[in-house]
Amino acid sequence: MHNGADNSGRDERFARIVAQILRGEAAGQEALYEEFERGVRFFFAHQLRGEDAEDKMHDTFLAVITAIRGGGLREPARLAGFLHTIAHRQLAEHLTEVMRRKTEPLEAAEVGLPREQSASPEQETIVSQRLRFAQRILHALPEIDRQILRRFYFEGQLPERICAELRISKTQFRLRKHRAKQRFVALTREALKRKKPADEVLLRKGAAAGH
Repeated sequence: MHNGADNSGRDERFARIVAQILRGEAAGQEALYEEFERGVRFFFAHQLRGEDAEDKMHDTFLAVITAIRGGGLREPARLAGFLHTIAHRQLAEHLTEVMRRKTEPLEAAEVGLPREQSASPEQETIVSQRLRFAQRILHALPEIDRQILRRFYFEGQLPERICAELRISKTQFRLRKHRAKQRFVALTREALKRKKPADEVLLRKGAAAGH
C-alpha cells in the first residue's frame, strides 16, 4: 500500500510537470530540474569529464523538454524512463562524435571568450581582436541571450546577479546560457568559414597562447 501511494504521488508530479511544459510554463522546467537534476548529473559525471558532463546534462533536459512539447511522451507516468533513454542517447551520440572527430571540444578561447591570465602586449592585442570578433557574433543572438553571455563570460557577473537583473530563474539562466553558448559556437564556426584565413589563424594563435 505504501509503495502504491508513493507511485501515485510520483505519477501526479510527473503529470503536473509534463502539463506545465506543454503549456510553456517555466515552472515545468524548474520542476523537471528539481526532480531529476541530481540523478542526471551523477550519470554524466561518471561517464564524461568536466564541461562535457555539464553540457550533456543540459542537452538532455533541453531534448526532453523539446520532445515533450513535440508530443514525444504519450504517458507522463513514464517520464523517468523517457528521460533515462534520452540521457543514454545523448551520451552515445557524444561518444560517437568524439570518436569520429578525434579532436578536443572547442574551448572558450577558440571562440573568443576571454580567460583570466597575465598576458604579454602581443597576447593582449590578440585577445582584444578576438573580443571584437566575439562581440560581432554576440549581436546575432537574441537580446537576453546576448546579455547572459556578455555578463557571465565577459564581465564575470555572478549567476545570482544576472538572474535578479534579468528577472529570470536559475533554471532559465542555465538553460538559456547553455543554448546561447551552443549558438555562439555555431555562429563562430560559420563566420570562420566565411572569413579570410588570416582571421582564423589569429583566433587559433590566440587560443594557443591561452594554454
